[in-house]
Amino acid sequence: PLIGAKIVFDKITVTGTENIVMAAALAQGTTTIINAAKEPEVVQLCEVLKDAGVNIKGIGTDEIIVEGSDQKLLDMKDFTIIPDRIEAGTYLCAGAITNSVLTIENVRP
Repeated sequence: PLIGAKIVFDKITVTGTENIVMAAALAQGTTTIINAAKEPEVVQLCEVLKDAGVNIKGIGTDEIIVEGSDQKLLDMKDFTIIPDRIEAGTYLCAGAITNSVLTIENVRP
């Protein structure tokens, strides 16, 4: 079985944090993530899992604590994925490089 653990990241990692949070959500016991990423994508993932019934503390901080569901199915709710800020920035850079007028919509400032 997947067992909760204390995970310490030497270096902040968005994908690493997201992967551990998802695994911890279904694990048996408590998982503590130290030096967790705080990016909006990580926050949204935690909020979605919390809305599905997973007990998560420290959302948006560098220490996230997840109480696993012991492989119980989660009650997932509908949600809208947040806009990708890096992709929006890439388009803005392309517009600046080509001296073009761009309109970027549906982004969070």
